[in-house]
Amino acid sequence: MPHYKLVHIIFIIYFSTMKQTVTVVLLLLLTVSTQAQDAKQKLGFIPYADPGIAKSTHREMAYKTMYEAATRIFINTQRFDVLDRGKFNILKIEQTIQKKPELINSEIIRQGRVLAAQVLVVAEITAFSVTPSADKKGWSAFLVTEIKQLDVESSKALAAVQLKGEYKDLQGSPDVFRAGSADQAVSKVVDKLEKDLEKWIHSSFPIQMQILTESWEKNNTQHVIYARGGKNMGLTPRNKMCLRRVRKLSSGDIVVETIAELKLTIDGIGETTTKYELKAKKDWPAVERAQREFQSELFVMECSN
Repeated sequence: MPHYKLVHIIFIIYFSTMKQTVTVVLLLLLTVSTQAQDAKQKLGFIPYADPGIAKSTHREMAYKTMYEAATRIFINTQRFDVLDRGKFNILKIEQTIQKKPELINSEIIRQGRVLAAQVLVVAEITAFSVTPSADKKGWSAFLVTEIKQLDVESSKALAAVQLKGEYKDLQGSPDVFRAGSADQAVSKVVDKLEKDLEKWIHSSFPIQMQILTESWEKNNTQHVIYARGGKNMGLTPRNKMCLRRVRKLSSGDIVVETIAELKLTIDGIGETTTKYELKAKKDWPAVERAQREFQSELFVMECSN
């Protein structure tokens, strides 16, 4: 047991014999601390393919390499805890796509719910080949995958993108790197996909911050918005932030509308709270209307590209 937890427990036991209210306060402090550590969303990333597309050893190479690349990107956002891919039954998923492909999303959602995943992203490999060169000293690889986010509640695909990568062995070019194994060729293909995968992830999973409060400052000349989040969620000055409305239609589709662009105040980015102001004062009437009509649907979010 960590030392700081032991100290807290000693204080709780000692003061509870004196005054019950002190015990309650200390317990609340411990609860808040625990909740702050659990702020990240639990995410599952599942690569899979029809078994007929390539032999099992090559499929496993692709699954492993794609999982590692996606995990790096998601973890670097500081907003997700990525589930170990070994927790998902990929064999069952492969069997489902062979026998009842129309049920593939439902099977993945079922497994995700068992693992308490809040976000699910799948990578279906739709074309894949790994071939040796004529001189048997190098390898080439080609891969096409469809990446999509699945809504855990409705099983609908919320966002999708097709990525394509190819690595050709350059036989007869002694000064050029040659993949000496199938593993290296697959790794080279995924490397080519990683930049586009990162772009899709940042576009599909923008930073979204709860609005804590709003006020006028500097003698009512500056309208500021305090948002929950900051360095603790990977926020940097490079993130362009907007005031946006997020609403879910009866069909399950998510609609996001930008109300106004924001900019950091002179205070900069905080550890857990950040203060913004309107980038253009002309947007104030639209902000005022949004606050009046649908305040609960407003968030500070990354602006769309």
